[in-house]
Amino acid sequence: MNGMVFHWQQRYDINALEVAVLKDIGIRMETRAPAVVSSQFLFDTNQRIQVQFDESVRASLSTADFTLTRTGPGSPSTIPTADLKLDYNRTTNLATLSFLNMPSTGLPSGNYELTINHSGITDLAGNAMAADAKLDFFTLVGDLNRDRTVSINDFITLASNLNKTPATYSDGDLNYDGIVSISDFIDLSANFNSTVPAQTTPQAALALAQSSKVDSIAANNDTPMPLQPDHGRRAHHHRLRSSSTPIY
Repeated sequence: MNGMVFHWQQRYDINALEVAVLKDIGIRMETRAPAVVSSQFLFDTNQRIQVQFDESVRASLSTADFTLTRTGPGSPSTIPTADLKLDYNRTTNLATLSFLNMPSTGLPSGNYELTINHSGITDLAGNAMAADAKLDFFTLVGDLNRDRTVSINDFITLASNLNKTPATYSDGDLNYDGIVSISDFIDLSANFNSTVPAQTTPQAALALAQSSKVDSIAANNDTPMPLQPDHGRRAHHHRLRSSSTPIY
């Protein structure tokens, strides 16, 4: 610590021992909780998730602080922690999760939810995250235009880029080997017409049910009522009678 100069309101990336020393000599540490600024699923050159923190959490962060769940279609399943790899950029406070032991095409097709568990994540002053953060995304092998369906449009894109190198997933490089080849065509063909429907949250499902109920009531109210016969009045019919008296 000897010879170190601190500037007011300047943030420093220091280790736990230095934090302890600063507390011991009476320097007040910040009390603001760290937070996730943004998160995104990237897939064009390789599959990975990037999580941007607003300050350094590198000392506490590990793969155990992330829960990655395939939420559907079908029964939910959790990706084992052993299949996650964590890299942390201490300059930018950007955490990157990549996936191990997966097929060449990456994560199995489906909807996913990443939970960033706040309880184990602290900044260098010991402040813990206040709440979990979540990221929802999907994967579908062969869905080049990200419309959740492997269709003729994706086939046309791949065919137009055949033998292209370097190539990205959006070009048709499904197995991330840098070239659009017959192997990618085989992977797309195996998934042709496959879909991954958007995940419906409980709130969205409730809103849809309420909307359907309102539509049903409105439809019933718009049904025309049948005409009822009027039994209270009798129709009177007038007949012209012939007369022997001439009319002049």
